[in-house]
Amino acid sequence: TGSEVLLVLADRQEKLIAAEKTALNYDSTGRISIRTDSLTEEATIINEQQTAVFHQLLVPAGKRSSITFSEGTKIWVNANSRVVYPAEFEKEKREIYVEGEVYLEVAPDKNRPFIVRTDNMQVRVLGTKFNVTAYNDDALKRVVLVSGKVEVRTNEKERVLLKPNQLFAYENNRIQVKNVDASRYILWKDGFYQYYHERLDNIFKNLSRYYGKEIVCGEGVSTLTCTGKLDLKNELSEVLEILKNAANIEIYETNEKVYISVKPLE
Repeated sequence: TGSEVLLVLADRQEKLIAAEKTALNYDSTGRISIRTDSLTEEATIINEQQTAVFHQLLVPAGKRSSITFSEGTKIWVNANSRVVYPAEFEKEKREIYVEGEVYLEVAPDKNRPFIVRTDNMQVRVLGTKFNVTAYNDDALKRVVLVSGKVEVRTNEKERVLLKPNQLFAYENNRIQVKNVDASRYILWKDGFYQYYHERLDNIFKNLSRYYGKEIVCGEGVSTLTCTGKLDLKNELSEVLEILKNAANIEIYETNEKVYISVKPLE
């Protein structure tokens, strides 16, 4: 992906959106309005074909977006993510495909389940709030349920029913379900990042996606862990300074990359 949010419509029409945060809104006629954080750039695209056609939203590193579908479901899309969805949902189901990370608030419809597909699993719901993390370059895939209930199915046909404040983790064909505070897993949509005893290299991988800057971790960084909360509305350099004060690391920043190394013992 490039450096801007890209909306690709079913007829291959492309719309580049140059803003850190964007919001797409669909109405019942298939009309799309695109809103940016500056609130000045609005566009309306009318999609003539309504059946069996798909749009896709590509959100690069350093950007965030959201989509509100005409039936009321809202989806927040994190950096480095792709969402493929039909111009109009089918009569018996509402289905989208996700690579990356999304948070959904699904409008209830007992006759039409909402299905989120990823490469490794599918999440099936009727009306609920939940987070899906399924980056292709991460072995660990996660579903965290905030409210309602969801059924998660893996490609191996294993099924798990989640309750609120449960986390489903899927890594190397192994499943783990644990009780968590779900609210901390969705803070990214409000510009925060909270972590508990998280490996530092994972923290820097998330920051690299969020800010759109390559971060290179040296030997030993993966053995360090950290606990805290970061305000992602700050500049990356401020966030790095906080981590430098919290962990035994040195940081060297160039225009292109950030290098992290373990501070040598005195």
